Amino acid sequence: MVNQPKRFLENQRIRVSREFTWARGETGVIIRPPCEVQMLENGWFDDCCRKVVTPMGEKIFYWVRFDLPQFDDLGDGPFSEVELSEDYIDAVAERQC
Repeated sequence: MVNQPKRFLENQRIRVSREFTWARGETGVIIRPPCEVQMLENGWFDDCCRKVVTPMGEKIFYWVRFDLPQFDDLGDGPFSEVELSEDYIDAVAERQC
């Protein structure tokens, strides 16, 4: 079975995977990266993601705003927004009233 890439939409709620190196289980939302980031890094499409060539092949990365700022695994931060691989993002079901 081939893994299909996940597709997240702008303003979609997400949770960081427990397998990620930091911010495990934290929640946030997919957003458009700041203009400064878009100018520094090419390849943005669908407004909030881009393809990145990694040692493990081509991956799709999304720009995420955390609900609460997070420190990374080296203690740097806090970061309110980051770029994360789709491999470490899970959709969060919207609450029903």
